Amino acid sequence: MNLVQQKIWIHGLTGLARFLEEFFIDVTKPSRKLKFLRGLIYANYDYVVRFPKVRVCDFLSVYPAARGLEILMLLHRDERWSLSDLETLYLLALISMRKAPKIFEIGSAHGETTYAMARINQDTHVFSLDLPVDDIVAHQNKMRWKNTPQEQQLTQLYGDSRTFDYSSYLGQMDIVLIDGDHSYLTCKSDSAKALKLINDKGIIIWDDYNALEVQRAVNELLPTENIFQLQGTGFAVLDRSLTDLPTEIN
Repeated sequence: MNLVQQKIWIHGLTGLARFLEEFFIDVTKPSRKLKFLRGLIYANYDYVVRFPKVRVCDFLSVYPAARGLEILMLLHRDERWSLSDLETLYLLALISMRKAPKIFEIGSAHGETTYAMARINQDTHVFSLDLPVDDIVAHQNKMRWKNTPQEQQLTQLYGDSRTFDYSSYLGQMDIVLIDGDHSYLTCKSDSAKALKLINDKGIIIWDDYNALEVQRAVNELLPTENIFQLQGTGFAVLDRSLTDLPTEIN
């Protein structure tokens, strides 16, 4: 069995297991099952046949300057909508190394990550985009950053990421974090917007790269974009400042 056949079997069976789990757990939403199955078929086809998978790299191999950094980590208030501890550490290390003054976040959730990004660097300003809400005041009162000193470093934006007017932010962002809707079409749209948002040394970070539809959207950017996954995380990263990447981890 060659490598392509092995990947077809491994990722096909893994995806099938996830589909069956979704089917039996959530029997009330047939449209969701169809969407998931469609994503499974396309993602596995793209993964194996059409597009290469991003290489997996060790964080310190890519960013040796991060050695010796001291990063203050805070306990998450809501684990459901937070990055993992390792993902948070790597994200904050990148902000600290770059002293990134402008960050655009697609997908605010409860503001945990927004707050952490603003807190690591007092010169950072975070623009965080979330879906529209009925009561903005009530929504913001529940955010992690509310009534903290970091509130002055944040701009909470509202709108659908696919149709939002990004014209005021184009070419200005040091880091764009994509952590919104994980469907293929939305992730593809968010990726296209992010490429226009970052400056010539900017970074795009996709969270949950292991999700099939996210992976499909990101993989379509290869090989024209130099994207890698950080070992032990769901982060896929594009860094305009890098010219070469270390050897992939086996």
